[in-house]
Amino acid sequence: MGWVVTMVLKMRREDQQRHQDQMEKKDAKIDALMTQLINKCPSCELAKAANKSLIDED
Repeated sequence: MGWVVTMVLKMRREDQQRHQDQMEKKDAKIDALMTQLINKCPSCELAKAANKSLIDED
């Protein structure tokens, strides 16, 4: 019984780590796209909103 509990907990930790890694990749991709938008069109409203969100995060 102890082995089953240990394996279930291990699988759960691995799943949580995989999910966290996916979210970090997704966040990095979003940040890169926002930076590209700001660099290509710094005066458009969408870029201003993206820039404001980057500033608010810091």
